[in-house]
Amino acid sequence: MTFNSAALRTGIAGATTVAIVGLGLTLGATSASAAPSDSEIIAANSGTITIDVGDTAGVTVTVIAEVPGSTKFLPKSATTNEDGKVEITNFSGPVSVSTEQSSAPSADLAQTGSYTPNAAIYRGATVNYEIVDGQPVLVGEAPAPVIPNSDDLEKLQPIADFNFAPTSFTKGEAFTVTFSDVALAATGETLNGVAVNNYGYSDPVFISASTIAAGSYSYVVPVEYTTQPHTLASYDAFGRVVTAITLDGGVAKADTPQTPASLANTGSGDVAPLALTALAALAFGALAFAGTSVLSARRSGGNA
Repeated sequence: MTFNSAALRTGIAGATTVAIVGLGLTLGATSASAAPSDSEIIAANSGTITIDVGDTAGVTVTVIAEVPGSTKFLPKSATTNEDGKVEITNFSGPVSVSTEQSSAPSADLAQTGSYTPNAAIYRGATVNYEIVDGQPVLVGEAPAPVIPNSDDLEKLQPIADFNFAPTSFTKGEAFTVTFSDVALAATGETLNGVAVNNYGYSDPVFISASTIAAGSYSYVVPVEYTTQPHTLASYDAFGRVVTAITLDGGVAKADTPQTPASLANTGSGDVAPLALTALAALAFGALAFAGTSVLSARRSGGNA
């Protein structure tokens, strides 16, 4: 089965029920009014970065992050306090940090549709940098990202498109789920050498670690996730969702031999993509971020 994150980019107002086949649980909103707000979605996909410019107050620091799964960028700026420090929250993942004394990546971004990340943000965590010779340098160790709880799943934005198999499984039996054609939704770039941590829900429980090789990886789904509806999600080092699917509780084992994979994609035993809210089509002009806006640009350098 294929999951294409672009197929969900109808915006928050259009994120009514995204059907998960045969499952009583829907992780999308049941109505437009019940959908998460822009600020809730951004908070769920973000982390905090602190920048120390060195005992100089009033320095403008800009942090530009990619909107996960899209060709858009979110620049956010703030000025340093009397201690020369500033704290900015933005989307998790690689980011570009600049000060008013350094070359501004926003100019390059506007012209080419690309930029060179020089720092990183980790979901739900705070990471510390200091400016040395105009460039951010990590202070201490990078933090581990915070894995979201089930309530935050509907607010997450996947960074990848993917295929997966099987689409059916037997209740009460562990099985191997395989993801293939895993590629960045924004660029189509096949992921290779990317480490992910695999979690099972309702409450997030670590299952195993995997490394995506040439767009593919697999892991064993423990038996405890095969008897009731559960969600599986894989996160990268920054805490971003790479893949996520929902299990529908499995097919009861028959007295006579039966091939679960022969089931149609309806009813119990199906596996379907998680109904993740897509951010790329949000009306970002409505975001109340002190006058900042999403800078839209294609990586090819074309028009947004």
